[in-house]
Amino acid sequence: MPDSPPLGVTAVMLPELDFDQQVQLCVELGLTHYVFRPREIPDARRGEPYSNWGNHAFDLTPRRLADEGSTLADRLEAAGLVPFGTVPRDADGRDPDRFRLHLDGAAAARCRNVRVALPPLPQGVFDWAAYLDDTRDRLARMLELAAAYPLKLVIEMHAGSPAVDAAAARQLCDGSDPDRLGLIFDLPNLSREGIRHAGLTVSAAGPYLDHAHVGGFTHQHHPAAQRDDAGFALSGGRMCRLEDNDLHPPTWLALFRDLHPAAPLILEDYTPDIPGADRLRATTAATRRVLEPPQ
Repeated sequence: MPDSPPLGVTAVMLPELDFDQQVQLCVELGLTHYVFRPREIPDARRGEPYSNWGNHAFDLTPRRLADEGSTLADRLEAAGLVPFGTVPRDADGRDPDRFRLHLDGAAAARCRNVRVALPPLPQGVFDWAAYLDDTRDRLARMLELAAAYPLKLVIEMHAGSPAVDAAAARQLCDGSDPDRLGLIFDLPNLSREGIRHAGLTVSAAGPYLDHAHVGGFTHQHHPAAQRDDAGFALSGGRMCRLEDNDLHPPTWLALFRDLHPAAPLILEDYTPDIPGADRLRATTAATRRVLEPPQ
């Protein structure tokens, strides 16, 4: 059996912990890869209870990462962790100065990659070819801006985006250098979109598959009361434990490891009403049961 891939975490799922506490927890759990969350907390959210996409104890703005990234990387590396990447919310290339700020922050922190944001899928029927051309043009501009940096741009396979599945994501990447542009295989987001063929999905991503986000999403137990006027159940679901994910994690993670054995698995568990540290402990244990089954 191949060696187990390295495990890491995004700071998004640890809103209650400051940076030192996050590092300490990673060391405790034997995680090795850390992903920064550079974004501004809206003034209206400050003082609210901590939440994944709202208020965070570790208030890391893009400017702060650019200014303090080297020091933060020193602290990670001193603890035996790799400063792996960043997941800004608005690294979409529309504002070149803003995009460069995100690149400056990732480079200062000695990260390897930056997640980029793509225009969301339009509602209803639309001109797919024109939309694809526009999205690829935007990616080309972002790659041009990033050419001076030792960074790889990565696209998250995400619900509601042009990279909603591997086939669509591959259309965005084809023709680009896989060392400069890659894909984040995101298990919860793939689950959100419904059942799909595991082998085809992983194979379609091919050389562009860079790393994975590991967590759970399920459509099961969707409240029957949520129906349209004609009585039909509406699509929906919830974040959940990895063990409850609709797509069978052992199958998918085995295929991912077959394709890209050394790629990190970045843990992202957003199960509601559970503190981030407890979610991380549970997901780490569940992932290790998949990767290191009893002999």
